[in-house]
Amino acid sequence: EERSWDVWLTGIQHPALSCALLYARLHQWPIAAEVASELITLTNQPLIRIESFRLLARCSIATGVPAEPAKQLTCALKEAERARYVWLVMQITAELLKLAPSAEMRDKLAELLARTKTKPEKIYLTDGSTVAEILAKHK
Repeated sequence: EERSWDVWLTGIQHPALSCALLYARLHQWPIAAEVASELITLTNQPLIRIESFRLLARCSIATGVPAEPAKQLTCALKEAERARYVWLVMQITAELLKLAPSAEMRDKLAELLARTKTKPEKIYLTDGSTVAEILAKHK
C-alpha cells in the first residue's frame, strides 16, 4: 500500500488533491468531491485532509447541498486545530462565519486575530474576500 505521499507531500502538492482541484476549477464538482472524499479516507497527513475537507465544502456549495459545507468546514477546523495550524484555523473560522454567521465564530475569529496580531484585511479567503469584509458584514 502506497503511503509515501503522506510523508513527503502536503496539501495541494498531493497528486490526488491537485487532480481534485483541477476538476473543481473545471466545474466538475461531483468528480472533485469524489476524489477529495476518498483522499480523506486514505491519508493521515493533516494538511491534505484539511484542504480536502475545504474542497468538499466548496463542492457542496457549488452543487447546492445546504447542510454539508458547514459540517465539512467544521471537520477541517478540527483538523487544523489538532495540527495547531493557526493560520488555517483563522481562515477556516472566517469561512464558517461567512457561511453560517454566529457570535461564537465571530468571537473566535476576533480572538485569533488579536492573538496573532494579524490585520483582518490581510487575510484572503479562496473566493477573494477578506476577513475584514466578513467581519464588517457580520457585526
